[in-house]
Amino acid sequence: MQRQAAYLASAREIRARVSVALIYPSFLLFAALAVSILFGTFLIPQLTQMVQSISGSLPKGIQVILSVTNFLKAWWPALILGFIGIVILFTLWARSTAGKPVWDRVQLRLPLAGPVLQASFHSQFLETLASLTLGGLPLLKGLDLAAGVSSNLYIRREVKRAVDLVRDGGSLSRALERTNLFPTNLLEMVRIGEHTGELGDALRRSADRCARDLGKKLETAVAMMQPLIILLMAGLVGVMAYTMISVVFETMNAVRAR
Repeated sequence: MQRQAAYLASAREIRARVSVALIYPSFLLFAALAVSILFGTFLIPQLTQMVQSISGSLPKGIQVILSVTNFLKAWWPALILGFIGIVILFTLWARSTAGKPVWDRVQLRLPLAGPVLQASFHSQFLETLASLTLGGLPLLKGLDLAAGVSSNLYIRREVKRAVDLVRDGGSLSRALERTNLFPTNLLEMVRIGEHTGELGDALRRSADRCARDLGKKLETAVAMMQPLIILLMAGLVGVMAYTMISVVFETMNAVRAR
């Protein structure tokens, strides 16, 4: 119970660190979207009207942006309703009997979230199995209980397959290897524990290693998200700035031509 309490406290601390770390990138993304909407809705149309009154024509880049802006102004209610509809349909599919296993498997392969989800499962599964094994519970019963630590149906199905292999007389390390859910270094630690007769201790050391790995992967994912959001913000603001500068130069050229 002390080990489980320490693990849950560590998980809460990690989630709190992630939430705090995402505040600044989220603010930057919101600011970039607000500035883009302000430029595209108010400033650029006013400047283009002035340019048209002077030169009678607009650069093609500005014409494209104006077309997109006019489209968004005219169809924004339909676009919002369509987006909400897509989200609802996707949510229903992801929670359905046929769609949830597929979506659960896709989540494990996502660029930033996938490694974090896998490390979280490794830590929870091995910690739970270690506690149950060291507590004197038979391995098969401990595997059945540890299989429920994850809400991912794909993971549960693979772990259940491993339980069946162990029930048929196979070793734990070999059964876990068949699932393709565990890295080689963790499997080797489990295999060593089986050979030495100290499986519970080996599982606990593996769980501690996975917990450290989870913290590192979370920090890496958060660190990667910040520059990605900053790059997105720079791209949006850069497009707006380029449009403004193009309008100014077009106006100056028109004035000089006169």
